[in-house]
Amino acid sequence: MRPKPTHLGPTYGAQFGDLEIVRAYDARPPYPDGLADVLAGTAGVPEPRVLEIGSGTGDLTRHLTPFAGSVHAVEPAARMCEVFRARRFAGGDVRLIHGDAETAPLDPPYDLAVAGESLHWTEWSVTLPRIGAALRPGAHLAIVERSQDPLPCAAELGRLIARYSTNQDY
Repeated sequence: MRPKPTHLGPTYGAQFGDLEIVRAYDARPPYPDGLADVLAGTAGVPEPRVLEIGSGTGDLTRHLTPFAGSVHAVEPAARMCEVFRARRFAGGDVRLIHGDAETAPLDPPYDLAVAGESLHWTEWSVTLPRIGAALRPGAHLAIVERSQDPLPCAAELGRLIARYSTNQDY
């Protein structure tokens, strides 16, 4: 396995515990409409047990609870967990697990594992086999990303990010 790129290392991943990043989290583009239907179909069973890796403040969790019987959301950043705990989620039972994907206590088997823009921050050689072992036979890992149309100021924004980003290895 090739080594993970430096810009995805633990030093940069730890920045998601910064209060200003937590405050800005809800300004990110939303996940698409219909995501819950796609994930429910991927689970393939009614009211599945779902493992969420890197739940952040619960943005993706909101799409899981309407169809899941339970969601076990793993999040390493304490400040993200604080916001998550303050949220109310419609539907199924939600359990927040403060810890990293590599070592957090899990309660398998799960019918679906989901990672929304978070898996790249984990140690893949540990996390991926661990997720695989936690899934029931035939279950899937869904990796969910957001997308948006390019901003009119994308070139200028790119120059600013390159100059001022705290992640100079990106």
